[in-house]
Amino acid sequence: MIRSCMAVLIVVTAVSSPAWARQADTVRLDSVVVTGTRVPVSQRDVPARVQVLEGDALRRTGVIHLGEALRVATGLHIVQNGSFGAVTSMFLRGGESDYVQVLIDGVPANEPGGAVDLGDITVESIERVEILRGPASVLYGSDAVTGVIQVFTREGSGDPRVDATVRAGTYGTRDVTAGASGGRGGADVSLAVRHVASDGTLPVNNDYRNTSAAGRVAVR
Repeated sequence: MIRSCMAVLIVVTAVSSPAWARQADTVRLDSVVVTGTRVPVSQRDVPARVQVLEGDALRRTGVIHLGEALRVATGLHIVQNGSFGAVTSMFLRGGESDYVQVLIDGVPANEPGGAVDLGDITVESIERVEILRGPASVLYGSDAVTGVIQVFTREGSGDPRVDATVRAGTYGTRDVTAGASGGRGGADVSLAVRHVASDGTLPVNNDYRNTSAAGRVAVR
């Protein structure tokens, strides 16, 4: 009987081992964030709450402006004062609209006094957005009373490629985007141009036109 039990145990082990090996073959790594400590750190090791929004995921939802994209963020309230292109403010964790430091690749985008308008910043060149919730004035100065939002622009990688998108929708909205990117060796480049036009949501005097260009070139 002892031999029979051992034989059954060996058979069960032989059958179950390949499945276990297949499960352990794939490892999911934590996101690496910069905004929480100013240096790259695993997201789970950052002492503050940091949320990451991926640029590709935002573009798949069809949003055009950064203000629209940030509506999905936890604890962040977006207020737009009218039709397309109107002043768009944000309120993080109940603080005033000038209590959030906004950075684009590390460069402050706030106006003097701390206010920032998100109404015209488009998402076509965004790699990811890191949202740090909570006071961060020690790292970023007096504008970061309730948090920090940092936008990272897209890097080029792989063989050169060109892409273009044309869309149309309600209120006479037209959206045309074109871009090129690539990287090899120690250099990469990413370029994007976007034109958005709309008749606006109101009957008169709110036509909207926005032509923007973004580029990033890196040499290592």
